[in-house]
Amino acid sequence: MPDHLAICLFAKHYARLFSAAETHIADLTKSFDTQCEQLGFKMDHGQAFISQWSRAAFYQASALEPLLPRLSDWQQLGSAVYSHWYGVTFWQRESLLAQGERDWFILALNRLAQLGLAELTYPLAFQGSLRSFTLRTYHRDENPFMTHDHTGREAPAADLSVQQLQIDDEGHVTFIQPEASAAIKMNLSAENTRQLMEALAAFFGDADPTDLASMLEHTAADPADLVDLTEITDEQGKKLLLRQQVRPGSVGQLEPRPVASQGWELVLINSADQSYCYEGMLADDLFIFDDELSQVLRHTLDRDDLWAFDGNPDRIFSLSFYYHRVIALPPAEAVSNHAVSSTRPVQAERQNSLSASDRKTAETARTYLDIQEQLSLNVQDSRLAYSRQIGKTGRVSCTLEIPWRIRSFLESLNPVDFVRIPGKPADAQPDPMDLKVYKMHLYSFQGWTCTLTGSYDRCSLPENWPQFIKALFELLETYLVGDLFDPQLFDSALKRQSDLAFYFVSFDLSATDRTGRTYCYLAGNEVYRPGDRVLVPAGPDNHETVARVVRVEYHQPEDAPYPLKKLKQILRKYSS
Repeated sequence: MPDHLAICLFAKHYARLFSAAETHIADLTKSFDTQCEQLGFKMDHGQAFISQWSRAAFYQASALEPLLPRLSDWQQLGSAVYSHWYGVTFWQRESLLAQGERDWFILALNRLAQLGLAELTYPLAFQGSLRSFTLRTYHRDENPFMTHDHTGREAPAADLSVQQLQIDDEGHVTFIQPEASAAIKMNLSAENTRQLMEALAAFFGDADPTDLASMLEHTAADPADLVDLTEITDEQGKKLLLRQQVRPGSVGQLEPRPVASQGWELVLINSADQSYCYEGMLADDLFIFDDELSQVLRHTLDRDDLWAFDGNPDRIFSLSFYYHRVIALPPAEAVSNHAVSSTRPVQAERQNSLSASDRKTAETARTYLDIQEQLSLNVQDSRLAYSRQIGKTGRVSCTLEIPWRIRSFLESLNPVDFVRIPGKPADAQPDPMDLKVYKMHLYSFQGWTCTLTGSYDRCSLPENWPQFIKALFELLETYLVGDLFDPQLFDSALKRQSDLAFYFVSFDLSATDRTGRTYCYLAGNEVYRPGDRVLVPAGPDNHETVARVVRVEYHQPEDAPYPLKKLKQILRKYSS
């Protein structure tokens, strides 16, 4: 009995490989022939396919494409794919990556995947009304800041733990944590239960069958095992897709996962007692109704510790950064900076001046400029605090309290990025005249901590430091520089009744008044605002084109920025 699901997975896998520009020739030759034979395809040099269709369709994508809707024999097409692959690799296997060969295999394999799905005796997508579901998530509770141990070797993987969640259509919830002595019982409201059941049923019921098959493909440890996927899971006491009479029963003790990979298993049971079982790798891109499934589950149950479909990856909860720089100043510069930078201040006889004796001392003694900066962000109070101390008398500080922005910024950071540090060369020497050091503390939501120290240079800082600092600077710039410093506001004047409006537009629809070239137009009695898209006459032939208003100025006719007779009129507002 042919395994049509395995045929579909095989075809989708290799269709993606032929589509990807980065595919290596070994990816297409390692076990392709073995898998074809296991699936029942025959290497007949394309005789069966050519005799029914044409020799051109066997060799050329342009001739094959018109025939695709008429191809209905999965075994004949599979044998043609095997034979075509054999012929190419026999003469010159590198030509498999030629664009013409890629196009042919992509067409043939995608059609083969469709035929494999059409032959399935059970549906991939969920059907009916969802009565209950059981979700098991397999996850390793690992320190997100640790990639290597103290010897420099890769840190060993933590033990795999399992978390189970079971909910029925009456809102009864049973939640089992790893190593918990008892299950947690709770009840959901009727409305929350209905919304949750509808979301899961919609995602697994409305999804494209080939997408579901592709999701299942990722459960295989090696692409070469795809054809044995069903047999592998059978040996483990479960199947990828169940289509049988199953009742949910009570939640018992969790059994250890027979494989060592993180992931999830989901059993959906409909009102007809039919069960649909899916499994996949941990992922945070399972969306339904613009909401991510894992977040839907956590929000509905009000539990941030739920692993769900993504494993609830640990994120940075707070960070603090301390920077210290000491610069040895030349004597002349020390005198000029004495008021703010000297670490050994001298009393002046008069304000803003130095006595002759003090000036002589300053010129002969070594003086240092001491700079200290501190930065902290945390989710708990949604606050960003920054301060800078310059010498003993200069200080700058600011605080941002923007809950949604601070939290999203911290959660966008990957903890692992901060522990990837290049390291200094053995012969690296610090500059004694300009010492720069830092210390950084990182804390995760799940309680892990990390402390980094070193000199403030690219060899001692995390590899992602340029990207991190750029994002942080943009955050500060967005909220610290406000209307007070906007020349468009303080340079503007109230419009007079006799003023004319001059609209400066850009044909680059993403441009602002600070970037790109602009053109001036009039608009009669119509009023437009910056950001509006308008139709304007352009060029010697006055052809209509779309432009974006980036700036509006008001002037008396005699003060017009351009001669009025040469200015054209905006035609109307553009509506796409």
